[in-house]
Amino acid sequence: MRRGEGEDGGPRRRVLCIILGYTGAALVPLLAGQRGLPAAAAAAAGPSSSCLACHSGIEDMHPKKRLRCEECHGGNPAAEEKERAHVVPRRPLPNDERIVPPGWDPDVIRFRNPMDLRVAKDTCGVCHPDEVDRVPLSLHGTTSGHLGDGLYENGVVRERHPRVAIFGVTDPRFDEATAPPGAVRSLQRIPPFRSSSRRNDIATHFSDVPRKNCMNCHLWSRGRAVRGRLGMDGDYRGDGCAACHVRYEDDGISRSEDPTVSRVEAGHPAKHAMQRVPDTATCTRCHYGDASIGLTFRGLAQPVPGMPQSPDAAGLSRKRLNGVFHLEDPAVNPPDVHHARGMQCADCHTGSDTMGDGHLYTRMEDAVEIGCETCHGSPAARATGLTERGRPMRGLEVLPEGVRLVSRSDGRVRRVKQARDVVDPNHPDFNPRAALAMTEEHAGLRCYACHTGWNPNFFGFHFDRNEGFTQLDVVEGTRTEGRVNTQEKVFATFKQLYLGRDSHGAVAPYMVGFSTMATVHAADGTLILDQEMPVTAAGLSGMTMIHHQPHATTPRARDCVECHRAPSALGMGSVNFRLGREILLLAGDRGIQPAGFDRRNPGNTKLLGQLGTEAVRAIDLRCDDLQGRALTAFAALADGSLVSVDARNPLDLRVLGTLPGAAPAARAVLVADDLVYVADGRRGVVVIDASFPARMREVAVLPLEGGEARGLHLDGFTLWIAAGPAGLVAADVGDPAAPAVLSRLHLGDPELPDDARSVSVLFQHSRPSPAGHGAPRLPARALAAVANGVRGFALVDVTRPEAPRLLAPPGVFGGGLDAALGTVFEIGSEGGGIPSRERDLAFLLTPQALVLLDVSDTAGGPPPEPRVFGVRGGREVRLLRAYNAPFLQTYALVAAAAGLTLVDVTRPSAPAAAGNVAQPGTAALAIEEFPLDRMVDSRGRPLKDVSHEGARYLDLEELRRVLEAPVRGR
Repeated sequence: MRRGEGEDGGPRRRVLCIILGYTGAALVPLLAGQRGLPAAAAAAAGPSSSCLACHSGIEDMHPKKRLRCEECHGGNPAAEEKERAHVVPRRPLPNDERIVPPGWDPDVIRFRNPMDLRVAKDTCGVCHPDEVDRVPLSLHGTTSGHLGDGLYENGVVRERHPRVAIFGVTDPRFDEATAPPGAVRSLQRIPPFRSSSRRNDIATHFSDVPRKNCMNCHLWSRGRAVRGRLGMDGDYRGDGCAACHVRYEDDGISRSEDPTVSRVEAGHPAKHAMQRVPDTATCTRCHYGDASIGLTFRGLAQPVPGMPQSPDAAGLSRKRLNGVFHLEDPAVNPPDVHHARGMQCADCHTGSDTMGDGHLYTRMEDAVEIGCETCHGSPAARATGLTERGRPMRGLEVLPEGVRLVSRSDGRVRRVKQARDVVDPNHPDFNPRAALAMTEEHAGLRCYACHTGWNPNFFGFHFDRNEGFTQLDVVEGTRTEGRVNTQEKVFATFKQLYLGRDSHGAVAPYMVGFSTMATVHAADGTLILDQEMPVTAAGLSGMTMIHHQPHATTPRARDCVECHRAPSALGMGSVNFRLGREILLLAGDRGIQPAGFDRRNPGNTKLLGQLGTEAVRAIDLRCDDLQGRALTAFAALADGSLVSVDARNPLDLRVLGTLPGAAPAARAVLVADDLVYVADGRRGVVVIDASFPARMREVAVLPLEGGEARGLHLDGFTLWIAAGPAGLVAADVGDPAAPAVLSRLHLGDPELPDDARSVSVLFQHSRPSPAGHGAPRLPARALAAVANGVRGFALVDVTRPEAPRLLAPPGVFGGGLDAALGTVFEIGSEGGGIPSRERDLAFLLTPQALVLLDVSDTAGGPPPEPRVFGVRGGREVRLLRAYNAPFLQTYALVAAAAGLTLVDVTRPSAPAAAGNVAQPGTAALAIEEFPLDRMVDSRGRPLKDVSHEGARYLDLEELRRVLEAPVRGR
């Protein structure tokens, strides 16, 4: 007779695991038996011999204090039959992602999982009352902060920190007089989606997102990896206290000695055993979404859409987790130094961080009590052994001979280097490079502002809602109209650095959070919204960023110039991450012709009309700050006038104003918010105030001695000028009414005149070294590509605008007409032989071709062989990025004598024809686009909101002070 069977062979005593059930063992929800016994009756029933008759070999869950099965699980331990020993559910327990309410059949919940927050007060709370009281109030229990960010950024609520949670909760001991900063009395249950008449409003549709896609990351749920669901490697976990204190294997398969547990069904804990201190693998069962700190800490990153998904693909992880093979390349995304040296999350984060301190908070920075200084001290003083809340840091020992940390996870003792000693010339830990940076002037920086090795960012994060389908509302437990997908990413970058002030006023890295653009389809398939950008209650763009601790710390800090000479790092925008919209403006001999760009089939791009004017020599476009739609075009005409054109309706372009004689020899026009810069040949650069486009006025002229203003590029407060025979000129335009030349650089033989025609600038941040954490980072630089007419092209290091430095010529022949710089994330080969990588490219236009040159190597090595695409009669090249979910496509648009040529450069190694628009005499081009990484305008005014109170981008005065600060060691 087999174990667990009666004499008749029936499954009389095949008792499914009572103990393992609470964390995902082999417990089937529909069980038969008695309800739970009162505590006294359970004690009188004696030891759990009937349980162990079937579950022999089961591990001791709570070895510190031996407990009987029924003390945790209830049930009837005296019964010998499964039907009487187990608890009878009043209704089926759903085996999907839905979250049952707190009062749902407590006996069944307890039988399944005594650590569930719905019953923990009567189980775990008997011995651990304080912890059980605190956990439901913690951010792990309420998920308040995440919910609030998305609701505010997408305009659903007016307040930055709405008091919402997965379930309504009140702090019974709240006292406003003694509550810590940021604590609140209560949180309300997140409201359900309600369709409204504002169907063209992104806020209406985003309110459906949290309940369908964002409500599994909290302790009231075990997430997406429910019992029996295969393919969820890395997602399997318990809920309640078990989420942290019971370990799961990646595949969710049990390794228990309990003979009744399935060895093939996913969703079971590794063993029937508690871990007192959670390991990193347990923490990262949840912490791989949003800011992805659980990935970053381990040196992983979410893959870019389209990347080959194979363990054999170069640069990808060998193991599939969370449904994907992650990016894992030490030259791109190395692990945090703490992880690399064997530390676990719990070695730093305290119990108050993870389990709460008994108060309700609406943002993470108020709930976390540790920082780098907790262990490493500051340049002025060593660590005290106390957290920011004044509580002792467990395991941190401050001794006369130094500071050491006793690991909570493995007991290992580690010496903790002190910041004070690093700047002390008399100490063995002294680092002269660090001493230059760790000064009083930098006291307002978070340590990780400089020591963050890399930053994962997905600009333009996209959600799609389709009203033709239904989806489970996991809170209500019903399927409702609208299927929501939030897994779409647009621009991917792992090398950019962005900084701003956090909610406590310190400078910290900024990353993309819940900023999402929306596409919504009606039930009949028609578009309600098409890549619509969110707007907050403050009237600013919600396509923003938020301060984060990326958990990508490296011992080698970044270069000083990555902050002090990089306007893009401070939110002033770059040539990258500019999402193309629908309208192009072609200009030339026939005036201005609007064209409708078909992003799904660029070959179908069509002219929409024409605004008859004098021949146009140059044009640029101002787009609105909220959606990136065309507002006003500014065109320099052959008769020397500058005209402003209302471009809001491309089918009906209208001249708003004319400034006669403003640009008699115009070669380029550049729009910067309410200013227009005109490269006007020998006259120099003309600055136009276009605050009122119908009444433009000239405010300044910057003459160029011995040169001709031909091409322009604005980078922060520096205007780079392709100055014809005078080469490359840098001008300070911080005060547009008084521009001043900073430097001049000849691009070749000083005995021969240059022929500089255009310039483009891209800041290239430092990269981690493949040699490891201790090796120097690859250098950072600002790179300029200059089209130098008959002399070809020049590459210039413009990191220091006051002292640009000519680099080796790129080796492109045929004459230089125009140049553009930009970054393309090129997807590797399906077989994995060619890795996916972020490539910085120069797009160089010659009279015969468009040349693509890889300029990614900041260490100064020779660039790879350029790629050439034949285009005759080209005059100007612009980059356009279009998003067709789930892929981002990049096009080089060439304005040529015969019209517009579109070249697909999504794969720079194989540029391909994408279409043509015939329009003879086309000389210039402007693109309707939305700059996703531009947070402030040229005057320092915020363009995009920040969802955390007190957090902000730098203001004008701060921007000038940072960008003009002396850079030591350079």
